[in-house]
Amino acid sequence: MIVSPSKQNVLIVDDTPTSLNVLGGCLSGKYNVYIATSGKDALKRVAEVLPDIILLDVMMPVMDGYEVCRRLKRAKNTRDIPVIFISAKASMEDESKGLELGAVDYIKKPINLAIVKNRVDTHLSLKLARENAELLVAERTAELLRTHKSLENKTKSLEEANTALEVLLRRRDQEKFELESEIMVNVNKLVRPYLEKLEPVIENEKYKVMLQAAIINLNEIVDPFARGHLASLAKLSPAEMQVANFIKMGKSSQEIASFLGLSLRTIETQRSHIRKKLGLKKRTANLRNYLLSHL
Repeated sequence: MIVSPSKQNVLIVDDTPTSLNVLGGCLSGKYNVYIATSGKDALKRVAEVLPDIILLDVMMPVMDGYEVCRRLKRAKNTRDIPVIFISAKASMEDESKGLELGAVDYIKKPINLAIVKNRVDTHLSLKLARENAELLVAERTAELLRTHKSLENKTKSLEEANTALEVLLRRRDQEKFELESEIMVNVNKLVRPYLEKLEPVIENEKYKVMLQAAIINLNEIVDPFARGHLASLAKLSPAEMQVANFIKMGKSSQEIASFLGLSLRTIETQRSHIRKKLGLKKRTANLRNYLLSHL
């Protein structure tokens, strides 16, 4: 027998030489045809050839076709091979039993060769289509897994980049906060005390105005820092931040009230709110010193 690698393999199992010759002659032109004359021989040939389809007689001595089919369907490497029963047993019960065992078709003898050829062609086409579909699914699944893995890696890289960026931003904010704090501390320690000492000793009205202008300008320089620090520290309202700024300058509640055109009671209430938000519960704690030391 000449075997073509491009052809599908058909195994015909029958203990009658006439049936083997007729079926083999019908199918040998299109397929590689192998034969077995018993159930035991059939299982051996299946292991050797691993056919694409099996035409299986039911009535054989020692091991009938039903038992051969049962064993084939139990084995992982042969369970998906299409089995077509060809038998003289023509009752509905026989056909049902064959199909229940896993056969894809049941052809009754005497056989019609055109029907046999058509059924074999159909089931081999279905088998090939199923295998191609399974291969396509496997390829698509592998592709999806590769894509998923790639996305996971990209997501991980983005997360790492975001984490690094967050660290840099926090570091930048911390450095900005420290720089602003250093500027305010230097102003409060090295500049503001001298201006405050000058204020009560200057008698010339013109120089007093100039001094006040210098103090206001200085406050405008550091106030943006102060507002940011106070807001982050205590969530002070704009009015409370304004009062806190005057307190840092050493102004009394009466002076602040007069300057802002508010009642003394209002200023005292705002001072109380500022102390509460800053956590200064003890009355002995000096609010101005706290503001100066922190801002």
